[in-house]
Amino acid sequence: MSTQRKLRFALLATTAVLLAGCFSRRGNQVGPFPGPPPPPGLIAFASNRDDGHAEIYVMQDDRTHLVRLTFNSVTDAAPLLSPDGTKITFRRELNPASVFVMNVDGSHQIGLAPGERAEWSPDGTKLALVADSLGVMNSDGTGKHSFPIGASLVAWSPDGLKLAYVSTGVGGQHDNDVYIINSNGTAPARITQDGIAKNSLAWSPDGTKILYSATQSVYVMNTDGSGVDSPVAGRSARWSPNGERIIFVTDAFDGNEEIYSIRIDGSDLQNMTQNAANDSDPDWGPRP
Repeated sequence: MSTQRKLRFALLATTAVLLAGCFSRRGNQVGPFPGPPPPPGLIAFASNRDDGHAEIYVMQDDRTHLVRLTFNSVTDAAPLLSPDGTKITFRRELNPASVFVMNVDGSHQIGLAPGERAEWSPDGTKLALVADSLGVMNSDGTGKHSFPIGASLVAWSPDGLKLAYVSTGVGGQHDNDVYIINSNGTAPARITQDGIAKNSLAWSPDGTKILYSATQSVYVMNTDGSGVDSPVAGRSARWSPNGERIIFVTDAFDGNEEIYSIRIDGSDLQNMTQNAANDSDPDWGPRP
C-alpha cells in the first residue's frame, strides 16, 4: 500500500472514531442522543421547621441534600443566591433589620448594611439594597450610592443596566407600582398602574419578562408592563435559572406554606418542600 493510500485510510479511520463518539445506536435508532442532564441547581429558602422562627436553608432543586445554614435566636429571611451560587444575602431581624452575606455552606456570616434585602447584580460585583431608600453598593458593602426613591423590592436586568423596583411612593411616585430605572438611579419609568401591594419581583433570565406576586397571585408581564398573565395563585415568586419554571409559595394545597415550582404556562406543578412547617422566601440559583 502506498504512503498516500495509508494516510487516506488513517484519516478515514479517525473520522469514523470521531463520528462514533457523536452518534450511537439504541435498538433501531441512530443518535446523536441527548447528553446527561445538567447538575441540579440550588434553592435557598426560609423555614421554621426546626425553631419557632424562620432560619435559612438550602437544598438542591431535585429536593435532596437539605442543609440548615443559620442558627440564631432571631429570624433570618429573604435569602438570595449569588449568580455563581457561592454566596447568599439574607435579612437578619435585628434592630434595625440588617442585610448579611454568607457562603453557601453557611460560613463567614457578615453584616453589610441596615436594610430589608439585597439583590445581586448579574456579575455578582454589586448589590441593590432595599432600605430607607433604594441604593446600589459593592458586594462587600462598600461604595454605597443611595437614590432619592423608595422601594420595597428590586430586581436587576440580566445585562446589569437597569433595575426594576416596587415603589414606596417616595419622590412623588405611585405607591406599590413597578418602575424601571437605570442602574445609576436615573430615568425612572412607571410600568404598572394597579397600586396593589407586591410581595416579590424578578427579571427573567432572557430579559424579556418581569415576574411579580401581588396578594395571592403570581403574574408575568412584558418589561413595558403589557401582556400581563397569571399562571398560578401564590406569592414570593422567583424564576428558575433557565427561565423555564417559576418557584413560589402557597398554602392552598395542604394548609401550610409550601414551596412549589411550575412551568411558566401553569403546568407540571411540583411540591418542592413537602414539610409540615411553613417554608417561605424561596430563591432558585445555580449550583456552584
